[in-house]
Amino acid sequence: MPLNRSPLQASTSARRTNLQHCDSEPNIHTTPEKEYYINTAPRKRKHSNDTSNELSMIHDKFLSLFTSFKNEQDSKYSIILERMGEIKQQNEEIRHSINFMSDKYDSLLEKVRNLEEQNSAYYKRIQELEEKFERETHATKIELRNVPKKTHETKDDLLNILKKTGGVLGSTLQQSDVKNIYRINTKNERNKPIIADFTSCLTKDKFISNLKKYNKTHANNKLNTKDISMDGPAKPIYISDNLPQKTRQLFAAGRDFAKKNNYVFCWTSVGRVYLKKSEQSKPILIKCHEDLNKMSTE
Repeated sequence: MPLNRSPLQASTSARRTNLQHCDSEPNIHTTPEKEYYINTAPRKRKHSNDTSNELSMIHDKFLSLFTSFKNEQDSKYSIILERMGEIKQQNEEIRHSINFMSDKYDSLLEKVRNLEEQNSAYYKRIQELEEKFERETHATKIELRNVPKKTHETKDDLLNILKKTGGVLGSTLQQSDVKNIYRINTKNERNKPIIADFTSCLTKDKFISNLKKYNKTHANNKLNTKDISMDGPAKPIYISDNLPQKTRQLFAAGRDFAKKNNYVFCWTSVGRVYLKKSEQSKPILIKCHEDLNKMSTE
């Protein structure tokens, strides 16, 4: 497009008119050439002071907000550090307390174990003393079974039966040899066992020894009611040690064990139960039911 210089002289009115009224030609190439005023001088962009001030204000505002946020976070962080220090101190105190309680617990546990061991030893000792007391209490007593009861029977009647029995066996008894004599209660009112308590173990042991000799000598006619002049048909008289309840139960278990395991002998002596496999074997002392259980598994 050709460049047209602006005319040197132009009226103010014409310039105003050109500025106020502008037409756009629909087709520039077909429009006849006219004279236009074109200012080709480069224009400089002006930076507004308002924009600079606004950016500065925004910057200051963000800086203020950031500084405030930083100060707030620093304050919170300081509080957190302080709380964490307190928590660490509390945890350390708790740890010391737990260690202290743990040591105390271990000490108490050891004391409890010692007390349990002592208690177990004391309990075992008490049982031994009770068993010993029962043995000593029954050590001088014998039991006569299957002896019929007389009507209105008295202690003198019972003492007379014991003396007659001793006479048959070869053990002469005086009234001073017997501490006490009585029948114990059972369901069979006519045939309650007689308990005779001697004044010494020697008298009692001699009486039992003579009984064994008599029954061995009279194997076909062992001691019976006819031998002591009692009315009625002859009934065998059974005499043995008077045993405590526990020993009696153990003796019954021992006899049952002897039958099942082919042991020849099972007897009691001085309140103790013994087993013997044969004539030549050694006696086996049975202290409790566990001893029988161990022997059955061997």
